[in-house]
Formats: sequence, C-alpha cells, structure tokens
Amino acid sequence: MAKSVEGRLPSDVHRSLSEQMSMGSFSDPSQALAEKRGQYIDIYHIPSGQSVRFKAYIKDYSDDYRSEWSDEKVYGRMDPIVQFQGTNRVISLDWDVVASSIKEGILNHKKCSLLFAMLYPSYEPSSAANSSATLINTAPLFKVKFGNLIQTGESQNGESVGTTAEDNGLVGTITGFTYKPDFEAGFFDEIGGSINLH
Repeated sequence: MAKSVEGRLPSDVHRSLSEQMSMGSFSDPSQALAEKRGQYIDIYHIPSGQSVRFKAYIKDYSDDYRSEWSDEKVYGRMDPIVQFQGTNRVISLDWDVVASSIKEGILNHKKCSLLFAMLYPSYEPSSAANSSATLINTAPLFKVKFGNLIQTGESQNGESVGTTAEDNGLVGTITGFTYKPDFEAGFFDEIGGSINLH
C-alpha cells in the first residue's frame, strides 16, 4: 500500500476562513469575494485524493500550445515530408498568496508545505528481504482548476461541470513551483515564529 502524502491538512482546511475568523471582530472581504465568485486556484493531488485551494490573486497567466512535427527531406523533392507528432499545452501561472490575519498566514503556510510535498512521488517498501529501499508507486499527477481558464473541456449547455479540481480539473503534471516570500510586505510576529503576509 502506498504511503500517503505527509502533512495532511485538518478536515476544516477548506472551511470558510470567515467562519474561522468569526470569533474575532475582523472580517476579510477578499475571502467573501472569493467564496461568492468562486475565484480560487484549486489543485487536486490524484494519488492521495487531497486538494489545496488558494484565493486567485493572479499576477500572470499564459497558456502555450505547441504542435510538434517531424520533417524528413527526400531526394528530388523540394518540400520535406512532415508527420504530426502531437500537441503540447504548457500553462504558466503566477499568483500571490496573501494573508489578512495570523490564522490565514498559518493556514497559507500549511497549504504551501502540503503543495510542495505533493510534488514528490508516492513510495512503497521494497518486497526484497532485509531491504530498506523503497520503490516509486505513483507519480505525482494533478488536476488543476482555475475558473474557466484551466479546466476540462466538459460542459453542459456551455456551463462547466463541477466547481472543484477533483470534479472538473485539467489533468497534467507540474514541473515545479517558485516560492518567493515578499519581505517588504512584512510579517505577523508571534512568539515562536513569524508568518509572512504576502
């Protein structure tokens, strides 16, 4: 049996942050807007069945389609003979992970840690006797959904089917993330550590 991804988030991770902050007097309008409009980047890890959602503070987005062809030059022919190989789609997405409170900053940190852990494959112990080696069991495949820009092509009457990456996310691989805290935005300082705002 494959090991699950380390660092599973608590069951209330996707519960409304406004609910989690309701004990105080603070109300986060960005959270209310994200929930009302469904403006999230939703990333679903297929092997573990876990997902991580971030508010869609998009800084940059590009969707690149490339068709690959092989060509062969033949003697006596001016034009090469071309053969279609396939079409690749590469999506680049740059977003800010912002925190309007200490609780949200802690939650964002947990989400990022889990997301980075999801980039590793799932392992299982080797069946060989007296071996401490592990074998890759499952590659880190994902489903990603962001509005109607990143989703499967399935729709009913022009409307997308499902609002989560698990239901309607685009299946693919993630080549990596760049995690770059904005030190100029500042930190929430607590005893025992600091939480980045942005």
